[in-house]
Amino acid sequence: MQSTKATPGQSSNSSDGFWDRYAASLRAKEVKPTAVRWYVIRAEQYLQAVSQKRLPEHTPQDVTDYLEKLGRMGRMAEWQYCQTVAAITACIPHG
Repeated sequence: MQSTKATPGQSSNSSDGFWDRYAASLRAKEVKPTAVRWYVIRAEQYLQAVSQKRLPEHTPQDVTDYLEKLGRMGRMAEWQYCQTVAAITACIPHG
């Protein structure tokens, strides 16, 4: 699975195959195949918005700030916002 806009390097993640591993992880969590692509898009949008940090450096506050800003924009349906939360949660390493 290839990235929509960002390459892993552009999204502050230089690991080869990041998006393929991410998609495989989603499938293992039984995310519907039609939704996997949208999870990738939502995760890429987040990574592009917080591009000044490498992925392992992201904090819960980075995620909270992004989601609050996204919520205030009011441009997406509630289910899309929930999908974005799930996509980011699946993307960020848990330490």
